[in-house]
Amino acid sequence: MINALNYSISGKFVTFTLDITEQNLDEVSYIDVNDPRARWARLCTSLDSNICQKRVSFNDGQHNVTINVTDEAGNYASQQISFFTDSKNPKITGIEPVRGFADGNFHAEFIEENPQELIINYGNSATGFRNSALDIENDCYEERSKHFCDTNIDLQDYHAQKIEYWFNLTDIIGNADESRHVNLDVDTVFPVINDLNYTVDGRRVNFVINITEENFDSVEYMDNEDSRPMFRMLCSRLSSNICERTLSFRTGFHDLSIQVNDEAGNAVGEGVSFNIT
Repeated sequence: MINALNYSISGKFVTFTLDITEQNLDEVSYIDVNDPRARWARLCTSLDSNICQKRVSFNDGQHNVTINVTDEAGNYASQQISFFTDSKNPKITGIEPVRGFADGNFHAEFIEENPQELIINYGNSATGFRNSALDIENDCYEERSKHFCDTNIDLQDYHAQKIEYWFNLTDIIGNADESRHVNLDVDTVFPVINDLNYTVDGRRVNFVINITEENFDSVEYMDNEDSRPMFRMLCSRLSSNICERTLSFRTGFHDLSIQVNDEAGNAVGEGVSFNIT
């Protein structure tokens, strides 16, 4: 009689512990029906105070194991168990951002065949620490055995404060990894374009833009009429909240997208159009 069957998993190793009542034990054996070359293997041929205990190595993956306890007369009792083994510890290989400002957008990369949970932890002692679980299926994609994950966290309560953040990754059997801890200033407020003026003089266009932004990064422009539109630098600094610059354009119609960026990655834009004759 099998009174109790327990097992513990450590990587690829499974330790079976059976409490058995049988005076004339022949053997305790097992078979993994998920193994394409499945065959019966012996666990114990004797008991120690009614206990059979054996450590067995399994390949990584799902296992459906049948355990038989047989006596010398050929009678037997069976029990089935299912479990998963994973001998490779998860590894977080990178997180972003790691310097500058945080605006709520975070990125993590990890290597793990069987991820169970990815959590971002963030906050400070003044406002409090919080955490949020990513949806690995929808927030991550896998490429060349590596997962790439992105999430957006509402950090408005932490605006103008410094936070600490890190990721925790756990696999299907409980192995875990923790990323480095990063401290960042928080900026969740978008830049404000108070006024945008421009004057056309021949082929030259003078832009004067009044901007409110504590953590200013840049003003960029893109001409959507170009054959290959791309953002180019208009201003990299402000003078008394003003970005002023004169650019030369070719003859014809121009449709410009102007974007103001802060150091946290927040951006706001406006469009202007004009003809150069």
